[in-house]
Amino acid sequence: MPRPLTADRVTRLLALPVWVCQNPGITLKETAEHFGITVPELRRDIERLWMTGTPGGYHNDLVDFDGFAYDEGKLMLVESQGLDVPVRLSIREAQSLLLSARITQQAFAHDMQTVGQCQEIIDIVQSLLTNSLTHSTNSHHEEDSHASSFSADPAVASSPDVSLSRVDATVDLMSQAIANHRCVSLTYVDATDQRSERVIEPLEILSDGTSGYVCCYCHLAKDLRHLRLDRIVCAELLDRVFVPRKTISHNEKVHQSQNFSFSNTDARTIKVHVSSSAQWLVDRLPCVSENNADGSIMMTIEGRNERWLIRLLLALAPSIYQVDSPEIMAKTREEAQRALRAYEQLESIETAIKSKS
Repeated sequence: MPRPLTADRVTRLLALPVWVCQNPGITLKETAEHFGITVPELRRDIERLWMTGTPGGYHNDLVDFDGFAYDEGKLMLVESQGLDVPVRLSIREAQSLLLSARITQQAFAHDMQTVGQCQEIIDIVQSLLTNSLTHSTNSHHEEDSHASSFSADPAVASSPDVSLSRVDATVDLMSQAIANHRCVSLTYVDATDQRSERVIEPLEILSDGTSGYVCCYCHLAKDLRHLRLDRIVCAELLDRVFVPRKTISHNEKVHQSQNFSFSNTDARTIKVHVSSSAQWLVDRLPCVSENNADGSIMMTIEGRNERWLIRLLLALAPSIYQVDSPEIMAKTREEAQRALRAYEQLESIETAIKSKS
C-alpha cells in the first residue's frame, strides 16, 4: 500500500476547519467521503488538529472540537485559531497561479481533463480577483485570445488588475508567436528600470514558480534571453517568420528555470561577504556561495552589468560585510549619497511649502 503524501495531508488539515465551520454537525462519515479518505484517517487528522495551535499549549491556544459531538460521530468546531478563514492570495500569488495554469494548459493541450481542470482554476481565480478589485477604476479585466498586439501605460501598469490583464495578454501573444514561429516587437523594462525596444524570436514560456519568463532570441542583444512577462510594457506580433535557432535540451531547461543565467558582454563578477539574512539571495540569483562557520555567506555573483550590481548592493546594504571591488563600492557609495541628497532636497521643498501655508 503506497504511503500517503505529506503534502496531501497538510492540505487536508488546512481545509478541515473551514469545511467543519461551513458544515457544523457534519458526520465523520460524510466528512471522510468529502475528502476521499477513511474514517480512521479522518480521526487521526482530527487528533492532529487537536494538538495544533499557537505557542503556549493551553486549551485556549489550540484548535478545539466539541468532544461530546465527536463521541456521537459528528464534528463541531469550538476554537479554530483562525484556521476557519480560507487562505487569501496576494495579487502576486494570484498572478503566479494564473500564469502557471495557463502554461500547464498549453503543455498538456492534448489532455482534455488537465485542460479542463486548469480552466476551472483560471475561472475561479479570475472571478475572485474581479470581485476584490471592484473598487478600482481599472477593475475590468479584458481578455482577447486572438489579439495581435497590446499595450499598457507604464504609469498604471503596476496596478493589480492592469498587471494581470497585461501578463495574460502577453502569454496569449507569445503562445501565438511560438506556435507560428513569428517574431514579436516589444517594449521591455529591465531590472534597472531601463526601457528598450526589442524584436525577439520566442522559443518557450517558463516559470520559476514566482514569475513567468519568455525564453527567446533577442535581436538587440544578439543572444538568448529570458524576459520577464510582467516587464513587457507592450508587444506586437509581426509577420516576420523565423526558424528556431536553438533547441533547448531538458537539462538546460532545468538549469534555466532554476537560475536564469544571462549571457552579457557587460557582465561583471564580484565577491560579496554578507550576513545570514541574505540567504534568500543565494536561492534567487545565479551565484556560487560558501557558508562560513559564523553563519555568514561568501557569494560570488555574476551581475548582468555594473548598474545592476550597484542596485543590488544598495538593496543588500544592511547585510553586507565586505565587497572585493573597490571600484564598484565607490560607485555604490556615490549612488547612495546622490539618493540621500535627493531626499534632503525633497524635505527642503516640503518645509518651504509648509511655511508658506
